[in-house]
Amino acid sequence: MDIKASFALTTKELTKAFTDDVNAATKMYVGKPIELKSVLTSIEKDDSGNFILIFSDSTSNISIRASLAKEDNEEGASVKPGDFILLKGFCNGYNQDDLLGSDIILDRSAIIETNFN
Repeated sequence: MDIKASFALTTKELTKAFTDDVNAATKMYVGKPIELKSVLTSIEKDDSGNFILIFSDSTSNISIRASLAKEDNEEGASVKPGDFILLKGFCNGYNQDDLLGSDIILDRSAIIETNFN
């Protein structure tokens, strides 16, 4: 992804923003490219076989779900939970669910780097 990120954040920073004020965070982040630096919690595949990388913070009931862009999907097979990942994607919204946990959605994501210092 050659687009410059509008924000560079960790999972904790992004989830805290939505926990503190969902309306302000939505206004600030939705529709913008975000660079996320975090430890990968888990990996899923959607019905089309596209990888979804999930990042969670133990201090929050919110996860970040980053769907890899089609052209970057093969990179999803090269990472595993516990890897430190630098990822870039577009924030596409926030799904609030107080019972099951809420999600911040990143679409068209690309892994920039893994397991770096």
